[in-house]
Amino acid sequence: MKHIFNIIKKDLSTILIIASSITLSLSCNSDNTENEVPYISFKENKDDRWGITDWEGNIIIENEFNNTPTYVKNGVFIVQNDENLYEMYTAEKHFRKIGKEYKSIILFNDGLAPAVEPKGHIQYINPKGETVFTLEKYKDKNIIAATSFYEDKAVIVTEDKKYGYINKKGEVIIPPIYDYASLFYNNCAFVSKDGEKMFIDDKKRILVKFEDKQMPLSLPSEGLFPYNNKEQESCGIKDMNNKDIIKASPKYKWFSGFVNGYSVFYNNNDDCGLINSKGETVIRAKYQDMIMCEDVIIYKDKDKYGLISYSDKTILAPTYNTIIPFQGNNKYTYACDGDYVVLINKKGEEINNKAFFEVSFPSNFLIPQNRGSYNLAFYEYNTDIVYSDYVDIDSETQKVMSLITDKGIDIVPYFVKPEEFANLYNKEYTVDDLKNEIKMTTELKGGDNFDLKIDVVFCDDVIVPKYENVWKDSYWGNGYYEKEITGYCYNDIYNNTIDLTISLKNKLYDRTEEFLQSVIKSLGNRGYKYSYSRPGEDDIDVYINEELSKGIYIYDNEEHIIRLSFFNAVS
Repeated sequence: MKHIFNIIKKDLSTILIIASSITLSLSCNSDNTENEVPYISFKENKDDRWGITDWEGNIIIENEFNNTPTYVKNGVFIVQNDENLYEMYTAEKHFRKIGKEYKSIILFNDGLAPAVEPKGHIQYINPKGETVFTLEKYKDKNIIAATSFYEDKAVIVTEDKKYGYINKKGEVIIPPIYDYASLFYNNCAFVSKDGEKMFIDDKKRILVKFEDKQMPLSLPSEGLFPYNNKEQESCGIKDMNNKDIIKASPKYKWFSGFVNGYSVFYNNNDDCGLINSKGETVIRAKYQDMIMCEDVIIYKDKDKYGLISYSDKTILAPTYNTIIPFQGNNKYTYACDGDYVVLINKKGEEINNKAFFEVSFPSNFLIPQNRGSYNLAFYEYNTDIVYSDYVDIDSETQKVMSLITDKGIDIVPYFVKPEEFANLYNKEYTVDDLKNEIKMTTELKGGDNFDLKIDVVFCDDVIVPKYENVWKDSYWGNGYYEKEITGYCYNDIYNNTIDLTISLKNKLYDRTEEFLQSVIKSLGNRGYKYSYSRPGEDDIDVYINEELSKGIYIYDNEEHIIRLSFFNAVS
């Protein structure tokens, strides 16, 4: 029987359930019980369902779930149901459901969990599954995203892409004025505003301000932080006085944040080693990878993983394809050699316990030294963020309808010639672009939830040949003139219709009917009235505005796409 690991790698837009690297740094390297991960999910045999086990191979829930549950934190886990929604359960033999079914949800941190019901705003629930508060707007702006709580603060993002912070009552304590804001860690967060980058505390006081060419690689840990000098393509380490502990040098390709007084570094050959907080090399750069745990280091050499001490003493020679980092003070962890999963202790000894076919763990368990991620949830927070599923349909409709006037759509009049259309958008066409075409198209600036396109449709070809009489000599000495095509020019005709195509996406993707009814309501407010459905095509309705002598065909026979086709409706 083949036993393998399954590393969970979920897209942010589908489910946001894997804890951020802040959580995993804490669970890997501290006694903070709230952030410990006591259980992970497993399959005992290939055709079994998923269950929950601890770090000693003891089964808590067996053969229960079709989809992979998350790891357990604060006594609960999350799993996707057959309707592609997410449910939270208690991690116990007789498990019970907490809360409702959610489009996205994150495990508890600081006693609250952000969750989003289908078509709903972001809410925070308590361990009983009760809604503590809901985030809708800050002033006149919709709140579109929010994170878990860290140090009693969570990040919010408004629809104009501004970042701020709330407290555990849902009150805004730092207004959303930043272009980016990270989670707080050790009373420090990274923010940027108008091109300026800085560390701030919870009073918005600037702790460190960065030059344009510099970018921190993580939040400060143990009073130090790694940074990148983009101009020199080099990395270094600074203290909170912005002084260099290790000056940025091209020989350093990357540093991790500090854990237990140490940082992993990589050189230009992609070899890694270990330095201490004085900048002294403790282990020279010679390994492929290193992951620091509480009192051992998982290292990679010759494409296999083993264990060493912080003094570079070999505990376990490189043996396994993967070793999950030890969580907190756990005695054991799971390791895989490609054929089976076993338990090992911190001496590298295999524990005589039942092996599983598959053990699932988040890819973020490979943090805090995962080179592909920012150590403390910079930029994308890893997956420690949820997005609101609420959308104001009428507001989105008005963004589209604002382009439609009595004179035309956007800058295009209802009646336009091919050359005029090309000039309006400064388009440079070739003959091959337009030959045998009766339609001209341009993409318009859409929104987060829709794309827009204008098609101008003509009753004849957009371009036509230019002819010239060319003299042809004959064999008998009597020549003649013959018309030849010497080029092409725009046809001097007006369009037949002008179409506005609305392609719905993101929050509007599965709300075509609601959006269509909002469009029809808006057209009604502009004097358009239902007239008839085209015979044999009941899904194409016709609306007429007698005052403007304009008509609209409304096509919605394609899923997630609505097309408004304007035509002259003179009786």
